[in-house]
Amino acid sequence: MTAKKERRLLREVPVAYHGEIKRRMGQRSSFGTYWGSVICATFVVLMGISVLLLFKPVFSSTDSGVDFTLGANILMVGPFAELFSQDPKAYYSHVIRNLTAFQFGFLGAYIYFIGSLARSYFTLDLTAHTFVDGTICMIIASVLALVVAFGFGSFDFGKMEIAGETATFSQSIIPIISFFFGFYPKQALTTIEQIARKITKKSDDYRSFPLATLSGMSYSQELRLNREGFDNVENLSKADVVDLAVRTCFSYAQIMQWCGEAWLITHLREDYAHFVRCTSITSREEFQKFLAHYDASQGDSITLLVASLASGDLTQPQWKTKLVTLEVLLANQSTLQQ
Repeated sequence: MTAKKERRLLREVPVAYHGEIKRRMGQRSSFGTYWGSVICATFVVLMGISVLLLFKPVFSSTDSGVDFTLGANILMVGPFAELFSQDPKAYYSHVIRNLTAFQFGFLGAYIYFIGSLARSYFTLDLTAHTFVDGTICMIIASVLALVVAFGFGSFDFGKMEIAGETATFSQSIIPIISFFFGFYPKQALTTIEQIARKITKKSDDYRSFPLATLSGMSYSQELRLNREGFDNVENLSKADVVDLAVRTCFSYAQIMQWCGEAWLITHLREDYAHFVRCTSITSREEFQKFLAHYDASQGDSITLLVASLASGDLTQPQWKTKLVTLEVLLANQSTLQQ
C-alpha cells in the first residue's frame, strides 16, 4: 500500500519534493509507527466485545450469567445505587438499561471503526491515526451512551407491548440512541453541545467557516481533515499541501484546490460566494493564473473584475481595494517562496 501511494504522489507532486516524499513515506510505513495504536485498539475491542457478548445479566445467583443483585459499580448504577436495598426490581431494571446503552454505544462505534478501516485500506490511508481515532471513538461513545441512559431513568414516555411484555418507550429507544452515538460520534457531541448552549444561553462566538463550505467536501472527508487538526477553513488555508498529501488519502491536486479555496474564503469572507458567481474563480491558484495570463492589451485585469463584481453589496472602490490587496498578497507570497 505504501509503495502504491508513493508512486501516485511522485506522479502528482513537483519534482522538487520527491526526496521529501520518499523520506516521509519510509517513516510512515515502519512497523514502529503502528504497533502502539494497534495494541490499544485491540485491547479496547476485546474489552467491548467481552461486555457485549459475555455480560449476560441474571436476577438470581442460580442462573448462568452475571448476578448484578450482588452489587454493581457506581459507573453502572450511579445515583440509583440506593435502589439495591429499597427496590430490587427497579435496581435490576436500571442495570439492564445502562448495560444495554453501554453495549449498543460500543457496537455503533465498533461498526463505524470497521467501516473506517475498510475505507482507509482501499484509499491508501491506513495510518496509525486511524486506529487511535477508532479507539477514542469506541471509548467515548460507550461512556457517553451510558451517561445519557441515566437521563432516561427519570422519565416515562409511555408504555408499549413487546413480545407480550410491557416496556416503557424509553427502554425501547435507548439501543437506537446509543447506536447513533457510536456510529455518528461527531453529530452526537455536536447535538449535546448545542443543547448545552441553549440551556446556558451562550451565544456562538466563533467566526470561522466550516470545512463543508469547500466544494466537493463530504462528511467523511471533513472527519479525515479534522483528524489531522484542520477543523475549519481558516486553519486549512495555512496547511502544507505536500505534507497533507502524504498524511492523507487525498490527491495533491485535490488538496491544492481545497487549500486555495480556503485561502480565498479567508480573505473575501462573506463576499466569496458572490465573487465565484461573477468570475468563476474559486481558488488562490485560479486567481493567480488569471492575473498572470490576462491579456494586458485589453485593459487592466483588476478593473475588469471590479466591473463584474460591482453588482453586489460592495461598491467598485471597495471591490478594487479587496482585489488589489489580494494581488499584493499573492505577489509577496511568490517572492517568499522563491
